[in-house]
Amino acid sequence: METQTESQAGARVTEEMIKQAEAVVIAERQVERERKEAEERRKNPAKAMAPITEEANQAAALAAAADALILDDKPFDKMTPAEKKLKQLKDLKAKQDKAEKDKRENPTVDANGEHI
Repeated sequence: METQTESQAGARVTEEMIKQAEAVVIAERQVERERKEAEERRKNPAKAMAPITEEANQAAALAAAADALILDDKPFDKMTPAEKKLKQLKDLKAKQDKAEKDKRENPTVDANGEHI
């Protein structure tokens, strides 16, 4: 079965495509974190009643943002579909960039169109 990333192999991977895939991964992680927090509040309601301050809110938001941006280096088979797509896009982008760099630095055709 061919994945969407493999079918796009002929197309150029753009930074926008990678940003969109990262946004999906971040959103999935946020949903998962909120689900875990809700489960924790259900299990331990006394802890959930802790006073909320502006500093605590800012610290929690900063920690959540940092956690979402740090991509775990986990095996491909344990990644979510969105994480797999992001990794495939990044790998394809790196491969395309390397091919372009090699073409620029090691040309096989000179300015006259003759093979070197």
